[in-house]
Amino acid sequence: MKIIKTLLLLLLLGACTTYNTQKGGEPQRNYPVFLQNGLTFAAFKAQAQAKGQNFAALLTLKRNGEDITVKLTGDFAATLLEADFNGQTFNYKTVLGDMLDPQVKTVFEDIVKVLVAKQGTFVNYSAAKDGSYKINYKNEPYTNRYYFKKGLSFPYRLEQLKFVVNKVFTYEDYQIYGQSTLPSIITVTDGHGIAEITLTLLSVK
Repeated sequence: MKIIKTLLLLLLLGACTTYNTQKGGEPQRNYPVFLQNGLTFAAFKAQAQAKGQNFAALLTLKRNGEDITVKLTGDFAATLLEADFNGQTFNYKTVLGDMLDPQVKTVFEDIVKVLVAKQGTFVNYSAAKDGSYKINYKNEPYTNRYYFKKGLSFPYRLEQLKFVVNKVFTYEDYQIYGQSTLPSIITVTDGHGIAEITLTLLSVK
């Protein structure tokens, strides 16, 4: 349990193309939000590493009406953490060992919110000469900054900023699931690139 605590706490730490701020309203783009468009379940293999330490677990998300049940399962099918998320707050049912640490919970909740919640309130967007662009949203306590490549409507990168870059989400290998287009691999790193968690999508339905 000390390993996962160390890894998640490192993700709480806060890191060239020139972008020019554009005038106008919010660009219409697509964002990778799980459990939408009739999908009610998603499972990820979670692998974390930092400073020579490694940890693996199973992360599942299941919609129950308006709530989403979030479960993190470790070795020998031990439930490390289970909670219901109503879109605003988490109601914890099970919390084991170091997962009780408030900072560990904060990192866990931040990751879950990125997976299942909206991107936030539109702030502005900027474009570069090569056709790439970034869009900023305010989602307290962070600014969510999404990066897009030229001609693509799905982001390849998300930075969570809180004075400095707090966490970076990298999206890879988008696939179509029903009416949703979702990344198969999501890598989360801290602002310094010390800790890393890779979420590999195993199942969605």
